[in-house]
Amino acid sequence: MTTAQLGPWSQIVSLNHAVASLPDFLRTRGALRFLAVCPHTLKQANTVGPLLGPGDIVIENDDVAQAFFTVVGQREPFKAVLERDFRGLNARIGRIDERLGRKHPELSGVRLAMRIATAILAYPFGGLTRRDEQGGEPIATGVTETELLSAVVSPELDDITARAELNELRTQCLFLHFDGAHYAFKTTPNVTQLLEDQAVHVRPREIEEAIETDLVARLTGRRGAIIWPRASQGIPDREPRFLLAYLPLDFAGLSDSNQEQRAKEYFTQYGDAPRRYRNGLGLAIPGREPVDTLRRATRYLKAIALLRGRRQEFNLTSAQLAQLNQRETAEKTAFEAAMRELYASVWLPAFSETDLAIEKVGLGGRPLQATTVHERLSELLTVVSPPRLFASLRPGKIVELLRLGAGDSENRAVGVDQVIAAFYEVPGLPCLESDVRDPAGDCRRRAGARLRPGRSSGPRRGLPAARGERRLSPGHPPRRADQHGRTGRGHRAGRRVPHRAGGHRERGPTSPSRAHT
Repeated sequence: MTTAQLGPWSQIVSLNHAVASLPDFLRTRGALRFLAVCPHTLKQANTVGPLLGPGDIVIENDDVAQAFFTVVGQREPFKAVLERDFRGLNARIGRIDERLGRKHPELSGVRLAMRIATAILAYPFGGLTRRDEQGGEPIATGVTETELLSAVVSPELDDITARAELNELRTQCLFLHFDGAHYAFKTTPNVTQLLEDQAVHVRPREIEEAIETDLVARLTGRRGAIIWPRASQGIPDREPRFLLAYLPLDFAGLSDSNQEQRAKEYFTQYGDAPRRYRNGLGLAIPGREPVDTLRRATRYLKAIALLRGRRQEFNLTSAQLAQLNQRETAEKTAFEAAMRELYASVWLPAFSETDLAIEKVGLGGRPLQATTVHERLSELLTVVSPPRLFASLRPGKIVELLRLGAGDSENRAVGVDQVIAAFYEVPGLPCLESDVRDPAGDCRRRAGARLRPGRSSGPRRGLPAARGERRLSPGHPPRRADQHGRTGRGHRAGRRVPHRAGGHRERGPTSPSRAHT
């Protein structure tokens, strides 16, 4: 159709062609098309809301990505950014969201990391740029943390979780740059890519050795701590003190049934022989999630050391070295947090009529004052109610627990060694921190504490007396000597005690400060 045939419409058609060729018009039309594609995609996913923010752009969708880069350009330069960080098979942002969903199931559908990263990607395309300190590629102005949180935080999402995920993005994404104030995605990789290349050379054995060395340094000097026993013979037996064995990291990778089976082997066996002091052993159990975090942090700390040693070879800039220092600080913080939470449960042997049972004592939500590894578990066993580990026992409690003097045929006294053996051998009795010879010896020296029939809580036969142990006759309290050497029943004077030189010396009445409580 010719212009003459169009008549008045020819001017409109010419104007349409002229306007359509203007860059500003093309940009506006592309923006309108992009704004139409975004709510349409959200509507199809049934996630559309009343407002459309920068974090709501479904950039991993092909149509949305096509419309977005049609407007802003740089489709080819940002292709690697999208594939490696946003929507590739092993995209970093998707893995961060999966990890968050496993840790907090209520946030599994929020896609928090993707919302934050999309807002960072979209925000800098306002046209403002600046040169970096080396005068290289122009850097987009970027977005500050305050601006970013105001765009993504919602009633169902608190800023604490958002800040934590932002820190994960900064340490995990390959093309996200942070200059200390602004976040921006660039087409050049950050220092994370270099770290990934160095982390490949860190062997698993090196990671385990580094963690073990750090744990040994933390537990050195802690009484009764056994570090990473590989088999049951790695834990001593017949030692009259409570032993806490910190199991190796591979124990966390076993299934629940295999963990209990392995734990029972530690409790019941000492190599090929049966273990006697079962009640004097506790197992510190490593958690699955802290183990993964600890191994990952250790791997990257070693990679950082390798990369820093080759900084001249890779020609690292001052900005990359600053990123490396920030990454090192973040990994050290993650390492310390994982180490503090690594052992959050202690397994103890429990009495069972059929088979040895296991009592699992966990931290849960209990607030603890201690911050170091061994002290936290000691506080869990000794302070948190009900306590399982005791520093001492009163003589009357020993009589009650061993059920001595229940009848005329019952034993009236037992050897101190037998008392100690009973508390360390029999599961179900209170666990003792160390040898109880001092309180038991005090009970023996105060031989006036008569074991009357009927004081026990049940009809259980007492342990046989040790060789040479003197039995106490029922109904006849022991005689004590007064300060003049006279003996008699019921005297309130002091008692004769052996002198070190073999003779005897006299001691007056017991002072209130020395009275047995």
